[in-house]
Amino acid sequence: MLGAVVLPLLPALLWRGAPAVAAEPVRILFDVHANPPLFYGSGTAIDPIKPGLTVEMLRMAGERANVAIELSRTPWQRGLYLV
Repeated sequence: MLGAVVLPLLPALLWRGAPAVAAEPVRILFDVHANPPLFYGSGTAIDPIKPGLTVEMLRMAGERANVAIELSRTPWQRGLYLV
């Protein structure tokens, strides 16, 4: 479900209208619970070997757009507070 929401919004998240030189990274928060195949694992750590489809696609899009992306796993309520 989240992948269906995130992927169409990805260009809007990455477009800033200016070069990404010395810009703040785009912060993307997602829940700590597993949602295969979108997110694997549980807790706040992102698995470096098998992070999930959405995490891999966000990283690839950030590299292609030359935009720094900061991914963070947080509990849902804390994520709402941080945004």
